[in-house]
Amino acid sequence: MSFPSPAFDESQFLAIPSPFERVTIIGAGLIGGSFAWLMRERFASEKLHITLVDKDEKTLQLALRKGIANVAQQSLPDAFEGSHLVVLATHLDSNEALLPEVAKRVQGNDVLVSDIGSVKRGIVDLGFELLPNAFIGGHPMAGREKQGIEHASSLLFFQKRFLLTPHPDFTEIRLLNQFKAFLELIGMVPVVLDAPHHDEAMAYVSHLPQLYAVLLTNLIAQHKPGHLLAFHGGGIDDQLRLAASPAAMWVPVYERNADNMEAVLDEMIRLLQEMRAGMKDNDAVRAWFETSNTIHTAYQQLKQQQVHPLKNTLI
Repeated sequence: MSFPSPAFDESQFLAIPSPFERVTIIGAGLIGGSFAWLMRERFASEKLHITLVDKDEKTLQLALRKGIANVAQQSLPDAFEGSHLVVLATHLDSNEALLPEVAKRVQGNDVLVSDIGSVKRGIVDLGFELLPNAFIGGHPMAGREKQGIEHASSLLFFQKRFLLTPHPDFTEIRLLNQFKAFLELIGMVPVVLDAPHHDEAMAYVSHLPQLYAVLLTNLIAQHKPGHLLAFHGGGIDDQLRLAASPAAMWVPVYERNADNMEAVLDEMIRLLQEMRAGMKDNDAVRAWFETSNTIHTAYQQLKQQQVHPLKNTLI
């Protein structure tokens, strides 16, 4: 189902080559759709051929109407060959189930397979077992509570980090560098780290905040939520946004990262107990806020120091 893209004026594309000639994204939801959209804005269709794979026909039809893919189909291609990037963009458990089928179809030495899951140890080990020279774990540090390609946007990923977690025995550095160059060209910031470090870090900065939002809203649900939320302010808005995230996406995350989550929750319980005991200690409360303010200031300074990743681009 090839088509001319109706959504963009290709005369405005930068005349730059893509490090990959073809990209196949399996799972055309929010993440897969946004990833494809960003690629299509960066590269004209004759410079990068994008295929979207999804079981839902309406999702594929919408992707075609948006003009973010050259081909949209409900089944896996018979083979992945040539200069080809394959991205598993479904939920964690689905990605792991699909990986063996994808591995059977990889042909040649120029195919790289990655994923977008937020827990890396399991799939990185499986990827190395099935595709020792062709799999690199990936995790774009972007998302939102609303799912589906209808909520996709090229801005979701723009200037966001994309964490890369190759297996420690992965030796195809050429493909790793090719993937990094590709991410930089579409406006993302690639960061390489090992899978255990990734999973530990995500427990603090991603998985705990999500769980906290769920716990907070469950607490409110036990105390006349309609009454309490009538007095809501900006402080709870972000928590309510996170609380809308789907269980189907997060249940596998907590299952696969349970060890790190248990350790983080133990620390959180300890801090809550300290805060409960010191709530009337003004000096203790001030110290908590001082630490919090220091972290916030350092974070804002880090964001301001980031260098724009695009090369040869006028913004």
